[in-house]
Amino acid sequence: MIQIPITAFSARQVQPMLTITDTGVDIMKGLASQNLLKFCYSDSTSEKADGLDIEIADPHRTWMQQHLPKKGIECKAGFTVYNWKNPGDNRVFEMGTFYINQVEYKFGSHHGNVVTVKGSSIPVKSHIKNEKKHRSWEASNLKSIAGQVAQQNGLTLFYDTTQNPQVKRTDQVDKSDLAYLRDRCKEASLSLKIHNKQLVIYSEEEYDQRAPAFTITYGKDNVLEGEFVSKCDDTYASAENKYVDPAHGKLVKEKFTPSEPPEGSYELLKLNERNEIEPDDPDPDPGGGVPWPKIREGALLVVASGEPREQLYSYDLPFTGPAQSHGKGKGSKKGAHRKCKGKLRQKNKKEKESHIKLVGDPMYLSSLCVQLIDFGIFSGKWFISEARHDIAQHGYEVELHIRTALKGY
Repeated sequence: MIQIPITAFSARQVQPMLTITDTGVDIMKGLASQNLLKFCYSDSTSEKADGLDIEIADPHRTWMQQHLPKKGIECKAGFTVYNWKNPGDNRVFEMGTFYINQVEYKFGSHHGNVVTVKGSSIPVKSHIKNEKKHRSWEASNLKSIAGQVAQQNGLTLFYDTTQNPQVKRTDQVDKSDLAYLRDRCKEASLSLKIHNKQLVIYSEEEYDQRAPAFTITYGKDNVLEGEFVSKCDDTYASAENKYVDPAHGKLVKEKFTPSEPPEGSYELLKLNERNEIEPDDPDPDPGGGVPWPKIREGALLVVASGEPREQLYSYDLPFTGPAQSHGKGKGSKKGAHRKCKGKLRQKNKKEKESHIKLVGDPMYLSSLCVQLIDFGIFSGKWFISEARHDIAQHGYEVELHIRTALKGY
């Protein structure tokens, strides 16, 4: 247990936990505080999986011989803080389920005996990340497809957005389930992550509109250090998308300008992109819409008006539209407008970024908004893209990676 003195009568304490699911044994329990070199939890949004990184000094080779976990095992991670903000402020922070994917052991007179254990929130046995597949969906929607992918990989779907884009046809060609679904989410300007046995899909645009979960005030709130970056490079005042719709051979042209474009940005982001998935129907089915099509390798059971029929599909589909329309996806003005907003958002959310290191607190989590106060031009509402919780010999700290919350897109 790591101790951080407060007074002679109470002390801040942090007790990490790593419990093996099969046995229920917490292998961190009883570990001497001087032997814990690092216990790090990375809580990310959509670009990478949640991660666990632990380093332990093993001078008597106890861990090497008795406690070193095997790769692939499932475990629960977390920690408890005692007397944190004041005496009696005790809280449990549950990080969720992890799967050990790497173990290391270093020994020698230079650095002593050190055990390293790393884990990921992506289940090792699910094949969602590495197994490449070939299949198609027709007459479906993103929520239904994500639900099927989650079920097939032993996950539950947490679909936390009002958007549910429709799919006329989409092909998964030589891609893993995770890579394919992440592409479809990006197409719809949605985010995807795996956390605690859940496949989570949400809208950062919707999350940006939420009220701040807490505030950070300059000179207060146990801020240790930080850095801000504000740039004009690769940011844009508006976006325009134009292409030839293969359905009728006509030019589709849409433009989007946000109400609050980035400071000092005057460029137009030019796009020539159609959509594989379309915007929501006027009245989308909140329960998931069209039932999942039944799929098997090489064939698709199409649910249409009438009896289901099985058809073989080819990845070299004939194209009969205008020559300038070659490419994937369908065209629509709604789709073109959404593509403008989505692409502009991906560029402009990197206009202002920061990392701030604070005394640790379990309330700091990714995907929350935070209000910065008394930071001059950087004051305002920010979105947490990653929260890195570090427990080491010097105590418990959190490093927040944040960006400005965008308005209207």
